[in-house]
Amino acid sequence: MGGGFVKTSTHDWKYSAIQQLGMTLSQKYKDMETAFGEISNKTGKVNFVNFKAFVEKHNALDGFNVTL
Repeated sequence: MGGGFVKTSTHDWKYSAIQQLGMTLSQKYKDMETAFGEISNKTGKVNFVNFKAFVEKHNALDGFNVTL
């Protein structure tokens, strides 16, 4: 994300969403390697389908309107 608090505050929805995803990951998995392995289905790549499944399974973006 870069920048400081002046450029990126908690009122920035993207920054807040990233923080919430990070919190969900840290609560559900013992480390990032394990999380990446499970979310990517051990393929080494996280595609949109895998990401969406993770978000829906764990309500990782609860409170955000992610519809178009």
